[in-house]
Amino acid sequence: MPLKARLFINTTIVVGFTILAGCLIADHEFPQGQRFLQCLVLALLASTFKIKLPGMANTIAANFVLFLIALAVLPLDETLILAVLSCLAQCFWRPKTRPKLIQVLFNLASTTTSIALAFEITSGLRKADAVVPELIVASAIFFAVNSGLVSVVVALLRNQPALEVWRNCHRWAFPYYLSGAILAVVITSSSRISGWVPALAMLPVMYMIYACYDQWIKPRVAEVVRD
Repeated sequence: MPLKARLFINTTIVVGFTILAGCLIADHEFPQGQRFLQCLVLALLASTFKIKLPGMANTIAANFVLFLIALAVLPLDETLILAVLSCLAQCFWRPKTRPKLIQVLFNLASTTTSIALAFEITSGLRKADAVVPELIVASAIFFAVNSGLVSVVVALLRNQPALEVWRNCHRWAFPYYLSGAILAVVITSSSRISGWVPALAMLPVMYMIYACYDQWIKPRVAEVVRD
């Protein structure tokens, strides 16, 4: 592994786990324990809805929809706990090849950093109870930071420009993220009107989005493999 890639990966891991440790050290009362457990169970389930992108070794999962919902309805520490457990499930649920420890740590750290930045930057909107603008901004930040960190690593490993890697690889993920972000906005907004449980009843739509996108992306993955 090139030195620059190793340094970037290690730095990302240190930053991500420092953020995570800072949140976990604080006292936890779980004031919304039932809501947290509901989101956690759904996020773990969504972690099994994995899609491989063209030209990428890792996968994306539908659990990011629950990350965005959790950002709007749960404290940061509970959201990070949910995200870490979901990422572990994503890494170890029926992988084609067993993930290396450094890959798992980087995945956890990049997700933690992306969520923490999205949470902090949208804090003003959260206090103003502007749920739709909050989720739109949080979705954009999460996607940009998470995909950016992964693209930089791939670029350093392949000795390619990071922007080129992002355009060629993560552009495939954007429609998936966009549809998931819209679903997160609809569910969170509906929960303010009809209640939390009826809003979560719309989550089967998440599986439909996954199934449709998976069928659409598989031929593109096959083309890249043939090339």
